Amino acid sequence: MKKFWSVILICCGLHALDTEYFNLPVLYITVTGNQIYSAQDILSRAEIKTRRGQRLDTAVLQEDIHRIMALGGFQAVDVDLRPRGSGLLLFFAVSENPVLRAVEFAGNVSLPETQIKDFWQNKTGEQLNFLTLEKDIQHLNKVYQKEGYELSSVQEIKLVSDNVLSVYVVEPVVGEIILSGNVYTSGDLLRREMTLSPGKVFNAKTLAADRLRVFRLGYFSAVLLPEMTPGVNDGEVDIRLQVREKKKNQLNAGLGVTSREQFAFSRFSLVNLLDTGEQMQFNVQFGREYRVPNALPKFSYRARYYYPWFLTRDLTWGFTSYMNTSYETIRNPESGVGDILAIRRNGFSTDFRLPLPFGRQYNILLEYKDEFVQEDRLN
Repeated sequence: MKKFWSVILICCGLHALDTEYFNLPVLYITVTGNQIYSAQDILSRAEIKTRRGQRLDTAVLQEDIHRIMALGGFQAVDVDLRPRGSGLLLFFAVSENPVLRAVEFAGNVSLPETQIKDFWQNKTGEQLNFLTLEKDIQHLNKVYQKEGYELSSVQEIKLVSDNVLSVYVVEPVVGEIILSGNVYTSGDLLRREMTLSPGKVFNAKTLAADRLRVFRLGYFSAVLLPEMTPGVNDGEVDIRLQVREKKKNQLNAGLGVTSREQFAFSRFSLVNLLDTGEQMQFNVQFGREYRVPNALPKFSYRARYYYPWFLTRDLTWGFTSYMNTSYETIRNPESGVGDILAIRRNGFSTDFRLPLPFGRQYNILLEYKDEFVQEDRLN
């Protein structure tokens, strides 16, 4: 950050005063060059240590100069000592900062000027104060940090003609998103999941959300912390994102035996087969269930297709088809004889999911389901 002000401490031959005025008392203390604040107000707020009637102490006088300068309202503080009779007259000659005619901000794309002016202390119509200006700069930088704009900050401040204070902010933009490790996954598929894109102001919170979104695709065992490097052009930052792919397609099969049934199953999943982010799952199970005196066949399947980018980025679409067979025993209370009821369910469902604007963890789910149930008595 380049500061435009300078602190000038002109102590008017204090070393020579050690011999010339060493034993002389200070008879009078005042301030000259001041128009905005009175001499009494300046001396009181600065809490100077030199007192009337005390002998001159150059070390204390130097400290008093720093105290007045630390008030923030002056460009320079000088000392003028004049002998009068058996003592000295002490004049602090100050050069005041101007009253601001206007305060202008430039480069603040992400933060509106109205938000900045809510906490900005150096306001139009008031005297420029270096002390509060430093606090203003720190506050503005902290706001950028809090909002996730960790690379944005105040770059330069100038007092231009007609006492206009110009504050220049630099908000680095994304130059390029460089992906690595995605051997079998298209880079376009990853980039479309990211809100942060080239040309947008860099935001660490947005990047963290994008990284989580990429990980939740299910294609990677890890998405490493991004690395930021300077871009080709001034004011640009490149983002390097490294991923580690995992096995996407899986085939599982098995057998199961219990006291009531025997079954075999197969599960097959395909992820991103067409490089569009889709997921396909197929589950099949068949076997038989023992119900005295019969061994009854059982068969079920479930197939699902899921597409995470339907028409728009946030709208997902899924389609599920299924069929399963189950059995129930229905006993006649009069005869005590039990009949076996075979229940077969065939159906499908389709669903759309859209996250709410105030939080991606909240979603609107629309689902349509159609199911046909067939019941048959087995004697």
